Amino acid sequence: MYLKLYHDPQGGVLGAPENEGIEQVMDLLQEARRRGIEVEIVDARSLSQEDLAEAYNHAVLPSVWKRVGIRRVFGTRRSSATFFGTGVPALLAYERGRQYPSDVYPHREGNRIITIRDFLMRLLAAGESETAEMHR
Repeated sequence: MYLKLYHDPQGGVLGAPENEGIEQVMDLLQEARRRGIEVEIVDARSLSQEDLAEAYNHAVLPSVWKRVGIRRVFGTRRSSATFFGTGVPALLAYERGRQYPSDVYPHREGNRIITIRDFLMRLLAAGESETAEMHR
C-alpha cells in the first residue's frame, strides 16, 4: 500500500467534521511508515492550481467506484475542490503498482464522515491483528 497526503503544513485546516482528529494524522502516518507502508506527504500550497486539480480528479475516481461523497467534503456545491488539500487535508490510498488511488479520505458514506484518522486507525489496527495472527 502507498499513502499520499495532501495538506497545508502551516496548519490552515478548517474546523470541520471532515478534519476531526487531524492533529493525530502525522503520528499515525509515522507509525504506518514504521510498519513498512510507503507514505508521501505533499505540501498542497506548493502545488499549482492545475496540479491540485489533477490530484482532486484522481481522488474522484475511487469516490465514484465506491459511491462515497467527496464533492462537499472538499468544497461546496458550486466549487467542488476549493478546500482539497488545504482547508481539508486529503489522503489517497493506492494499491501497489496502481496508477490511480483505490480510496480517498475523508469521504462521506451516507450521513457519516470517514476521516483520515478513522482510516489510519483502522488500517493500523488491522495490521496489528494480522501480526498477532502470524505469531500464533
